[in-house]
Amino acid sequence: FFFLMIRRPPISTLSSSSAASDVYKRQALLKAYEMEHPIIITMYNNLAMAYFQLKDYERAKNYCDKALRLELRIHWKEKKNLGVLYNNLGVIHESMCEYEKAKAYYQKALSVQVGCNSVPLSLIHIC
Repeated sequence: FFFLMIRRPPISTLSSSSAASDVYKRQALLKAYEMEHPIIITMYNNLAMAYFQLKDYERAKNYCDKALRLELRIHWKEKKNLGVLYNNLGVIHESMCEYEKAKAYYQKALSVQVGCNSVPLSLIHIC
């Protein structure tokens, strides 16, 4: 399953060292798989969110980009988790103060979800 961010991530209860340990374990699992399998998309996305929690936005963006590229390659017809990945990239770019890029990713996420005839409540920002 994908971890869908709701505008801002929840405050992590993990310490930086345990979060870093989690990141290391997930990287080791990715190296073990080294194939184009849908679970790898989830793992890349989860790694992106772990780095996001550590405020390492560049690495978070890189892993989210990897997940997006793999998603487009594997699920090019269904676009199964595309909205989630675009939304997560929007959150990452917003945290990096790259507001125009964030806006573009949020718009892509919304258009993908509207095209699928379902907009998750987590993509709707209520002021």
